[in-house]
Amino acid sequence: MEKNIDDLHKEVPGNYYHFGIKHNIFQKFWHEKRFQEVGKVVATIPSKKMLDIGCHGGKFTFEMSILIPGAKIYGIDISSQAISYAKKTYPKFSFRTGRAEKLPYSPNNFDLVTCLEVLEHVETPTLVIKEVRRVLKNGEHFVVLVPSENWLFKLIWFFWIRFGPGRIWHHTHLQKFNGRRLENMLKKEGFQIIKKKTCLLDMLLLIDAKKLGATRKNR
Repeated sequence: MEKNIDDLHKEVPGNYYHFGIKHNIFQKFWHEKRFQEVGKVVATIPSKKMLDIGCHGGKFTFEMSILIPGAKIYGIDISSQAISYAKKTYPKFSFRTGRAEKLPYSPNNFDLVTCLEVLEHVETPTLVIKEVRRVLKNGEHFVVLVPSENWLFKLIWFFWIRFGPGRIWHHTHLQKFNGRRLENMLKKEGFQIIKKKTCLLDMLLLIDAKKLGATRKNR
């Protein structure tokens, strides 16, 4: 029987990123480089309360917390195994299990929401963007990272999901993004694009978007 996307993600070990960065040179290079670029953006955003969507075991949530000292840090992931690991590893942060399409937080709650290589894994990314808008305060930032699906990424991904530790991600990419598609989705849901750039030889697309007020959204 073919597994659904939720079951596939729940099979990823809670320490997947911690272990991979420590023991796999490709994962170490990939994640350090992508976080350097994300970090440059996060470090410029004054934040007192951050939510990391798709936080898994909390590795990158922690890295971002270093850049915004004093902020309250929240993380959510569909995998209870990953959240259990995150809670044990980073007990000062608030982690919980939940879906990105239905965030268990009140409206206008956060001044920074991050979503790093998550939207490509969900069936309806528009629902996630709507939820981010709901929980984000007016004028605050949504930092999102997705694969750009250029030829180099497709080539590396083809081999990555067939050999070694990347096999666990086979069948988990449900969406394909280019800069125009993601940008249009964000604008349609009431976000202003502040910064847009590619990194890792154009294999990843990084966008910093700001939530517009309801009046400006509906114009």
